[in-house]
Amino acid sequence: MTKLILYYNTGSSESSHTLRLAAAADFTGEPAETFTESTKIHGKPYFPSHPDVHFSVSHTGTLWVCAFADKEVGLDVQEHRETDDPARLARLAKRWFSDGERRVLDECGYQPAEFYRIWARKEAYVKFTGDGIGAGKFPEFDVTKAIAGCVMRDIVLSYEKNHAAAIVCAEEFDVELRRIP
Repeated sequence: MTKLILYYNTGSSESSHTLRLAAAADFTGEPAETFTESTKIHGKPYFPSHPDVHFSVSHTGTLWVCAFADKEVGLDVQEHRETDDPARLARLAKRWFSDGERRVLDECGYQPAEFYRIWARKEAYVKFTGDGIGAGKFPEFDVTKAIAGCVMRDIVLSYEKNHAAAIVCAEEFDVELRRIP
């Protein structure tokens, strides 16, 4: 079972980098200044100084979240409004979603909560693989079905309404939530 901690913060004036280093220090028990950061080919950040520490960060509005694990991990959070226009969501889905994902949305009338749940899963998956959204692979996979080589879960953020969040990890995991100051 993978150790996974989901750190979060709302309304902080601290930078994402500062919050990420504080979370890394908490996750490992090592001082924040021991972490050096770089990015992989599609922009995924990592710590070359700590190759066994994996993380994925996301933010929307005033909410910042970062998953730390001892295996590859991808995380995304999306804020949505129930007043989002279903026709606009359908146009986005036509461009970015697989046939299976669009069928699920057709069945629910393009409800914003379901659209953003799928979007959060897709972004979490490409963050997990390191491909990123710019690689153009979004329509090639279907997050409404199991994907080989990973475990995907929706995460309920009880402290935030109207948010969809998903985590993808290389193996089974339990999530521990921790607020980072």
